[in-house]
Amino acid sequence: MDFDIDLAKKKSLDNPVFYVQYGHARLSSILRKAESMGLASEAVSADGWKSLVHADELAIASRLAEYPEVVANAAAAREPHRIAFYVQELAREFQSYFTRLKADPILPPDSLRREEGWEGRWDFPKTAARLAWIQAIRIVYANALALLGVSAPERMDRPADAALVEGEPV
Repeated sequence: MDFDIDLAKKKSLDNPVFYVQYGHARLSSILRKAESMGLASEAVSADGWKSLVHADELAIASRLAEYPEVVANAAAAREPHRIAFYVQELAREFQSYFTRLKADPILPPDSLRREEGWEGRWDFPKTAARLAWIQAIRIVYANALALLGVSAPERMDRPADAALVEGEPV
């Protein structure tokens, strides 16, 4: 395995560690914004989880369920890179989902919230399920980064190579 020290120091989405850290900061930002809107994540009932119907949401939930086994196998084989590869792929999957789902945002957009009676048109149970799902992803990112001896920042500046998504928390 080749290790590129210059890439490892680079504050760019090309750097896999930075990419996961940035993903953690993005998830933290979504949760902060939700809390500021009065939409703090709460316990979701079994029926509430049924609101997660998008194929990517289900695939990521399945990947989250694999995490304990990934850690156990990495520890048994003394191969921490398995955790790094796992969390990097998880970060790619979430970022792909986040970028493609602009028409069905996680949080109500400001433009909608300015309209009278918007609450009646918003799917709050789906939002609650998505926020709990995002919290679970964030916990896995933080845990994986901690196992690798890397910080999991709550906030980061947007790297120059990050695409800006309208309404995206920073």
